[in-house]
Amino acid sequence: MQETTRPRRTPGAGSLYETATGMWRGAYVVEDPTTRARVRRYVSGHSRAEAGRRLREAIATSDQDAALAASPTLGWWATRWLDTLAASDRVRPATLRSYRKVIVQHVVPQLGSWPLADLRPGDVERWWAGLLERGLKPSTVALSRRILAACLADAERDGRAPRNAARLAHAPRVEGTTRRRTLTAAEARNLLDLARDDLSAGLLVTLALGTGARVGELLALTWDDVDLSAGTVSIHGSRSRAGVGPTKSRRGVRTVKLPPFALEALRAEARRNGPVIALPDGRPMTPERAGERWRAFRDVAELEELRFHDLRGTFATLALARGVPAKALADVLGHDPAVLLRTYAGPIENARDTIADAIGEALR
Repeated sequence: MQETTRPRRTPGAGSLYETATGMWRGAYVVEDPTTRARVRRYVSGHSRAEAGRRLREAIATSDQDAALAASPTLGWWATRWLDTLAASDRVRPATLRSYRKVIVQHVVPQLGSWPLADLRPGDVERWWAGLLERGLKPSTVALSRRILAACLADAERDGRAPRNAARLAHAPRVEGTTRRRTLTAAEARNLLDLARDDLSAGLLVTLALGTGARVGELLALTWDDVDLSAGTVSIHGSRSRAGVGPTKSRRGVRTVKLPPFALEALRAEARRNGPVIALPDGRPMTPERAGERWRAFRDVAELEELRFHDLRGTFATLALARGVPAKALADVLGHDPAVLLRTYAGPIENARDTIADAIGEALR
């Protein structure tokens, strides 16, 4: 009896077979460029010829992807980096949106075809200089370089890039581009007086001045987070356009003691369920609606250039001026103590004088 043998398949050519339904299926194996795991994939066709053509096209595409993974460009890596961030909880949705905007609009068009292994600090400096020539603000260019540095940090860690060229590159100068405005104690008291009679943004402004919390953190508060007996609020989330997510960092999860004016404002609220900062029908207030109400309130107060985030700066400045230790204030703000020390260096110096005077008075 003569033996019959199947012809051997060429390695990497995949396989074709007919299914029970009469369709033809092609199978091939690829290596996932991110996890390095071998994955079986399939194509289908109504005939052997159709399935074979689709199989050859799929294998050719996977070979191209493998070649790119073996010698990746910045554009190839940046796209996968964003996809990885989207599938993880490493960054908040709003942060991911800003990353994607910078990568798509400013990085890939100029540097996307550049091999990761060949990127040098000087190339990055010429890139951001070009962004400035196009008219982008220095602060936007500096942010773009920081996001590129974060992208390349993961590439370096993953062995895709030999160095983080963006981190090693000089940064654009941004002096004078960030305007901070904090209120004096008298101005803050005037703002609180206006807030007592404002049903639209009054409670939001009062809690901002009383806790130093970020607007997203205040919008995420529910009445379950409020302890009127203890006079505290527990902050453990932040509301964005995508809904309630985690705070900006692990330090953001904290319990804040309320000053009397903030506790009084909460006790005056008739509604004690759902979100603390809500629309008239009890639904949560979105960041966009909060921004509209804040701008209307700010205009009435004749503080047109004041940002809502400046209320947080006001809270910090007033506390430091009264001698509150920087570390204790950082805990209340959910802030990095080192950043706090750099940001409020002037008020901290004044606070040191206040503390010295207080100790001298106590021990005189």
